[in-house]
Amino acid sequence: MTASSEQAPPPTPPPPPEDKRDAKARAKADKAYKKASRPWYKKKRFIFTLALVAIVVIIVASNSGGGSGDNTAATDQSDSSADNGGGDSQDTNPYADKYGTFKAINKQGSGASTMPLPKGASAAIVAMTHKGSSNFSVTTLDASNQPTGDLLANTIGGFSGTAAYGLNDIGEPTKLQVTADGDWTIKITPISSAKQLPESAAGKGDLVYLYDGDAADWAIQHTGSSNFSVAQYTESLPNLMVNEIGNYKGTVPAVDGPSVVTITADGKWTIKAK
Repeated sequence: MTASSEQAPPPTPPPPPEDKRDAKARAKADKAYKKASRPWYKKKRFIFTLALVAIVVIIVASNSGGGSGDNTAATDQSDSSADNGGGDSQDTNPYADKYGTFKAINKQGSGASTMPLPKGASAAIVAMTHKGSSNFSVTTLDASNQPTGDLLANTIGGFSGTAAYGLNDIGEPTKLQVTADGDWTIKITPISSAKQLPESAAGKGDLVYLYDGDAADWAIQHTGSSNFSVAQYTESLPNLMVNEIGNYKGTVPAVDGPSVVTITADGKWTIKAK
């Protein structure tokens, strides 16, 4: 028998048709296979995680930058505070520490009267004026109405001058006693508010200064007819440099400050450090 006469094998029968349930299951399986076969960097879960990490990194970087700015500002403020002697601590004023401080007190009146002194201050400056023709005097009294030794003004007629009380540490003054026949004004201010005495000073009448300089010799002159005195008050005993009647010219030693200098005069005067 020849090859051409051999009987051919029967054809392969077609696969039986799939119902709809089998078709959906196969499509779902193919989709799952393709999804599982995707590269790891193309998977949605990885992309979402990567995006989340990127957002976190950006937020951290932003916060770090803001914190650095805040620290710089704080550093600048700290440096500024250091330059100014600290945030809460300022350069201390020896006069405010020793004698106390308060808001200025103003009062005006006519004739005899009394005036309470500021609480919390052991000493202060008193600026006074008087328009009258008779005796004008201002003294300090304690709580028992006893004199404490400060005679701030004592003249006849008109007056304009500045004095200080509480520098001699005698008694505790609580009020002023005013004797007058005319109108008067009084202004009380802290010792620390006084001006610094310049190296060459000139004035007229009673005045109060601060002196923070070194020990020096002062050339002092006065032209007048009544009492002329220059006193310097420090932590130690008062330095009464001049106490004369009428004209004066001389050189006297001044001790180093801080100190309060009071001048009592009825005429013009000059003080010059040598």
